[in-house]
Amino acid sequence: MTKVLHLSHHYGCLKDHQYVCDQLGLDLTNKLSIWNDIIKRDVYRITKEIADSTWKEHKDYFNSFDFIITSDTAPLSRIFLENIDEFKGQLIVWVCNRFNYEMQDDSAYHNLMNESVGKDNVKIIPYTKFETMWAEAYKVKFTEEVIRPIGVSIDKPLSENEDLGLIGFGGDYGDELEGGDILVSRYHNDTLWQDSVKMMEHYDLSADPCKYRGYKGLVKLAKKYEAYFILPEQYSKFAAFELMNNFSIELVNKHMDKASIPIEKFKWLILVEFSSIEVSKNEKDKIENLLNEILHQNLAKDIFISQSSKQAKDMWYIRESISEAQKKEGGSIKNDISIPIKDISKFINNAEKISKKVIPGSRSVIFGHIGDGNIHFNISQPVKSDKDKFIKKDKKNFLMIFVYFYLFLISVFHICFSMLSSFLDIRRLLFSCQAH
Repeated sequence: MTKVLHLSHHYGCLKDHQYVCDQLGLDLTNKLSIWNDIIKRDVYRITKEIADSTWKEHKDYFNSFDFIITSDTAPLSRIFLENIDEFKGQLIVWVCNRFNYEMQDDSAYHNLMNESVGKDNVKIIPYTKFETMWAEAYKVKFTEEVIRPIGVSIDKPLSENEDLGLIGFGGDYGDELEGGDILVSRYHNDTLWQDSVKMMEHYDLSADPCKYRGYKGLVKLAKKYEAYFILPEQYSKFAAFELMNNFSIELVNKHMDKASIPIEKFKWLILVEFSSIEVSKNEKDKIENLLNEILHQNLAKDIFISQSSKQAKDMWYIRESISEAQKKEGGSIKNDISIPIKDISKFINNAEKISKKVIPGSRSVIFGHIGDGNIHFNISQPVKSDKDKFIKKDKKNFLMIFVYFYLFLISVFHICFSMLSSFLDIRRLLFSCQAH
């Protein structure tokens, strides 16, 4: 019978492959790497030294398998890739989240992955198209087709002798818990953000911690509690993604306290804020590498990174002062528009053309949240024009802009029939308009 070893940090990945191997009649051994005897530390960053020492200690064991699978995370494969000439089996690297997770500053690892693509006994397989795109940004080109997770969990344990000693892994999924007010999911940041159990207890709520092990087990256990509490840590670190046109910045500098950080004159300014529960140099390096890649691909002309909380507040001061600065500039017509993210550029370009045609001399104040497609498309009165006349006359004209632009939206989104069937949603889709 074909023997398979699956080495992973993630219980869900192990369960996926367990289901597949059971259907194919393969002899599978699962190893949850961060809690087993292979890698003797809780580690995602696999250096060459760790890889070589692990291989040396377990070489005979590894070579007893026909196939070895690594998943979440890909750096686990380095144990075998660094020693591929001595490895007798076939290696499958299932890339489940960023092939260089915790390894973005390790160029030797990147080269190793790229050199391994296409080797006879190595298959590197992404589980989403995004993983392929991410790898290409680091000059690593995957050639295999995407294999998606199936999300199937079976009741049998990972192995006959599975005993991880953790609530939610093995046994009957926390049957020893008696129940109470809150069931707290143990997922790293329930303690990194705060001590969630103690916080619940502070408010006189009974709370029990439990590891997540699939939907069925959770439903069974959760029936004993009034609520289930989880703080999942997402890989995305974007907390804010704000857009501002140059005229917005000019108004802030003209009417408000001048920004204390250097802002060069560009057509557009993007304000990005990252957040993470990890306060480490490695996390900062990840962000800086990303920003350097943006500059390298000419997606931005310049980047300013705040070096202190004060500088961060100064950057947000610019964004938060736009509305007040526009008020001091004179009359304005403000619009709060929600559109699909992919069409923001089309919207702005066409809306500006139409507004300048309908209201000659008008000036666009454009800012908003790129992340959710919410854009403030505001019109300031022409220079030296009368505010009252502008509000009275040009508000009517400005409504025509969106009558014209409505036709544009229909052609872009191809949703004519759906909009006719939901007329009440049109007002929400297009804009809310008020004069100031």
